[in-house]
Amino acid sequence: MNTNKKHKILKAPIRISLAVFILGLLFKIMHWPYSWLIITVSCASVMIFYSLRFLNKNTKEILDYTKLILVFSWGLNAVFAINHLPYKIIFNVAFLISFLLWLLLGGYQDYYGKKKSRGSSFFGGAFMSVSMGLVIVGALLKIMHWAGSGMFLIAGLIMAAIWFFLDFFKKGDEDEQQ
Repeated sequence: MNTNKKHKILKAPIRISLAVFILGLLFKIMHWPYSWLIITVSCASVMIFYSLRFLNKNTKEILDYTKLILVFSWGLNAVFAINHLPYKIIFNVAFLISFLLWLLLGGYQDYYGKKKSRGSSFFGGAFMSVSMGLVIVGALLKIMHWAGSGMFLIAGLIMAAIWFFLDFFKKGDEDEQQ
């Protein structure tokens, strides 16, 4: 099994966990029950799966360690915030520092440095833009306590979760073509 296939296998559970996290956020915003459990389990699973992915890497650079700290500080910050635990500021600061370090080390090039085909990125970008637009409109309506906010939030967050899930398969097809 080559390393690309190994990393591809480890990406699926992470992306599914992120989709579940977005659905947990929907539960939290809509004040539905068990949102804390969904968010806590999804954050824990992202941290576990990313740790396994990190351990499977043959060569580890400083950027890899920075990503690991970034993932853990994000996950712990979300768990502490959703469960109203004290000292979440520690994880906020750790996340901010690791994110800035990630930017300085050029981690963004993993996502924006690769050339993509125009057709595949247009649909994904348009789909994600519509979903984020729906979330923003829904959030504004929710803040103003106007009717219809739930419909926009549900539609936008479900679209974002679907995009995270389907994006895994799209990335897999692009990897196989190369």
